[in-house]
Amino acid sequence: MPSNPRDSADLCSVADRRTTERHHSVLQLGLVKAGNLAQLALVLNVGCGGLHLRVFGNLPRHNQLRVNLRGGHTFAGRLAWQHGCDVGMQFHAPLSQAELSAVLSQPERNARAPRLTTEIKVLVRSGATRRPGTMLNISPRGAGITMANPDLPQRSIKLGIPGLGTLDAQLRWKNGNLAGVSFNEVVLLRNLARCIQASAID
Repeated sequence: MPSNPRDSADLCSVADRRTTERHHSVLQLGLVKAGNLAQLALVLNVGCGGLHLRVFGNLPRHNQLRVNLRGGHTFAGRLAWQHGCDVGMQFHAPLSQAELSAVLSQPERNARAPRLTTEIKVLVRSGATRRPGTMLNISPRGAGITMANPDLPQRSIKLGIPGLGTLDAQLRWKNGNLAGVSFNEVVLLRNLARCIQASAID
């Protein structure tokens, strides 16, 4: 029990702020980091004091979290609660209304989606040409790969990825041994998470 009425009033005030804080639906793809592990997540809603996200993949119970969103927004905070794949995060420092408005605004169309860093052996096929490569990063819409010779006869390729099968893709750019590809169809987050987890076990 609080020692005096003022303490009781202060506690009620804190409780009221927690239960009445307005959260806004955002549905943005993000990257959540817990310790040395990163997983893709969907941010469901956000308020000045924290956010609610759905993690696609195993996330260790780590007190300190960091979330990166498309458009460059980064948040640091602590794990407030976890129920299955749903996670609540409390920010170390509350957002101002201006910062919250910036998060709620739509990211630029050319803003790059968060990508998971990987090191997965893949097979690239372009016509009759087959080349082994290594996938360095991946998102639901594309990947970065490295090959001994990324000069391929066609821009339309087939990319064989363990755990995902063969994906139809387009070669978007190349720089030395590095190349960027975009998938013809968006990869489901749960499938992407299984691919990453399988590669970590291997």
